[in-house]
Amino acid sequence: MCSLHVLPTIGSNVTVHVSSINLHSHSAFVEFGGNFNHGQLTKEIYRLMKKEIHIHKERGCKFEGSPGDLCLVKEEKSCHRARILSKCGDKYNLFLIDDGRTLSASNSILACGQSSFFNLPPMMELFILASVSPLSPENRWSPTASKFLRSLSGKTVCGCVQDVMMPSRIILLDIPSVFKQMHEFGFARKIPCEKFQIVVEDSLHAPRDSVSWSDAPLTNIQPDHASSIEGFHQYLCPELLPGTIETVEVTQVVNPLSIFCKLQVFSYELKKLSKQIQEYYEGTSALMPKLLCDGGPCAAKGSDGERAELDEIFLKRDT
Repeated sequence: MCSLHVLPTIGSNVTVHVSSINLHSHSAFVEFGGNFNHGQLTKEIYRLMKKEIHIHKERGCKFEGSPGDLCLVKEEKSCHRARILSKCGDKYNLFLIDDGRTLSASNSILACGQSSFFNLPPMMELFILASVSPLSPENRWSPTASKFLRSLSGKTVCGCVQDVMMPSRIILLDIPSVFKQMHEFGFARKIPCEKFQIVVEDSLHAPRDSVSWSDAPLTNIQPDHASSIEGFHQYLCPELLPGTIETVEVTQVVNPLSIFCKLQVFSYELKKLSKQIQEYYEGTSALMPKLLCDGGPCAAKGSDGERAELDEIFLKRDT
C-alpha cells in the first residue's frame, strides 16, 4: 500500500537526522522522529501530496485498523498520514510518518484515505533511545534531563540498531555518545537490552496513559527492609552493571590498596537524598528509634544529612 523504506538490519550502524523529541509524562521512553536521508527528499512532492489529502473528503464510515496499518488522522485543521502503533478499543496510538510525532486519537477522526496518498515513502521513522532509563526516585526525566534530550532535535547522530519492532516499525537505537553524556550528567542508567526490549513490547499493548517503565529507582529503598542483609546491600552498594566505565571522584586514599571514591553518576540523586535525610531527622526526636548494630546503615548529621555505615558503638559510662 505504501512505498516504505527498507529498514536497517539489527546490529547495523546508521546515521539519523533527529527531527523531533517526544517525551511523555506517562512514559520513561525517549521517542524521537528521524530520517536516514535528510536533505534528499523532494519537499515539493510532499507539499502537493498534503494538499491533496487536505481537500479529500472521506465518506462517513467507522474506521477500523490494526497495528502497522496506515491511515489519515485529522488534527485541528490539518490532516496527516499516520501509522498505527497500537490500539485499545476505539482508541489508537499513532505515529505521524511525515511529522515525526506520536499522537493518541479516537477512530472518529481517523480515515482510510485513497491508496495514492501512501505511494510516497514516509518522511520520518519512529525511534526509541535504546536501553536507557531515568535515574530518579520518580522514574521520570528531570527538567535538566528533558532539556538536554530536547536539545538533540535538529542534530545528526550515529547509533547501532538494537531491534526493529514490527509491525509498528519502531527502531530501538543505541546511541553511545548520547548515553555517555547522560551518564556523566548523572541522570541516566543503562538497562540490559533484552529486558528493555521486553518492556517496550509490553508498553505497546498497554493503555497510553499507563506507566511504561516498571523498574524501581535505584535510590528507592523501603525502610521496612532496612534491617535485612539485602536491604543493607542496596543501601550501601547501588546496582552497577559489569563492564561499564564509571566516572568517579576520589574522596580518600588510605593506602594504595584502599581508595574511597564517589560515583559521579549518582551525584544528582545523592544531593536530593541528602536533603531528604536532613529534613527527616530535623523533624524527629534525637533519640534513635532502635539500637543499631555494627555494620548497619545509619545517617550522620553534619552540614547535610549523610548516609553512613556504623563501624563501632562507644557506650557512655557514668563517672
